Amino acid sequence: IPEGDPNSDNLTGRFGGPGNTDGFGSRKTTNVPKCDDNSNADGIVVIEAVIDRQGKVVTTRFYAQGSTTSDPSLIAKARDCAADYKFEAGTTDRVKGRIKFTFKNR
Repeated sequence: IPEGDPNSDNLTGRFGGPGNTDGFGSRKTTNVPKCDDNSNADGIVVIEAVIDRQGKVVTTRFYAQGSTTSDPSLIAKARDCAADYKFEAGTTDRVKGRIKFTFKNR
C-alpha cells in the first residue's frame, strides 16, 4: 500500500488551459484567463464561442467533436473560462470559433 496523505494538495490546482483557439479568423486573443480546476476529472473540452464586434464572447456551448469527456463539471468550467476570453475588435458583428481546454494533473 503506497504511503501518502489523502488530504494532500497534490491533486488540487489542476489546469484547464490555456485554450487553443480556432476559427476566429484574424481576431487574436487579447485576454486569456487562467482556468484552474480542482476536480479529479481529466479530458479535453471543446467550447464553441461567438464573439461580437468588440471582441467580447457573447455565447458559449459545448462542442462534442474533439472533446474527450462529457463531464458536466469540466464543461461548466471550460464554458466559464471561455466566456472570460477577449479578442481583438473587428468589423464583423458575430464570429464563431472554438476554444479547446485540456484538463490534467500538473
